[in-house]
Amino acid sequence: MPASAARRLPPALPSLPLAVLLFALILFPAARAHAVHVFELGAGWENQGAVRAQLQWLPSIQGSRKDVPVYLGYRYIGQGRVFFAPSARLTVTNFWSIGGGGNLLGLTLAPVGLGVYLTRPPAAFAPESRRGRWFVTASLAASLQLGSNITPSEPQNESVPDPDAHRADLRGRIESGAGIDVLAEPQHYPLGRYSFAALGVPVRIDVFGMATRDLGLGFFFESHPLLLEWQIDGRGSATPAYGYSTTAGFTAAFF
Repeated sequence: MPASAARRLPPALPSLPLAVLLFALILFPAARAHAVHVFELGAGWENQGAVRAQLQWLPSIQGSRKDVPVYLGYRYIGQGRVFFAPSARLTVTNFWSIGGGGNLLGLTLAPVGLGVYLTRPPAAFAPESRRGRWFVTASLAASLQLGSNITPSEPQNESVPDPDAHRADLRGRIESGAGIDVLAEPQHYPLGRYSFAALGVPVRIDVFGMATRDLGLGFFFESHPLLLEWQIDGRGSATPAYGYSTTAGFTAAFF
């Protein structure tokens, strides 16, 4: 493996979460008044694509990785026209690709988020007059996700008795220029150990109607136009895998 592939995260990356957290702490007091607590349950689809000229997803030979995330999350938003919207999310992601499959357990933090009500905001109505009304918001955030593969030995493939050697052989053939025939290779050997950090910019639309004066029920649509993911367990590359996602789900908002 080239020396460049032995590097871990870019030096500037570890300082980013600290800067984001400090920014959030500065803005958080202003967002406390008239807050809405939103709980979400969602699922979706995402792709982590090729990062070189070959069909390859770094840091493992996988092709383009396909993911199905399922998550439970919390958001803290305001009731004014423009609001600050930090969030946290616990995610389980099932993934599969040429390099195998598994399940990633991750925690996503988005301490910096900004949103706007596309309808009249809740603050424009007295609490007793909100029942039956609908509200729509749009928001943009910056998120950091940390996680790892919790099923490092699955799935098994009897035709690949030594997955690590098989991965090394594929990587060697690609780096030598010989290439590989994707259709002729066993496509389900386990990924193995994998810990990661990912940066995203989620764009989100929420729609909820007030069932009571204090409870709103609704749904959301969220997309990451760009995801950047680094392996952080000592075997990764400074070059991130990139991808995108589309997710949707249901919400309950408590005023």
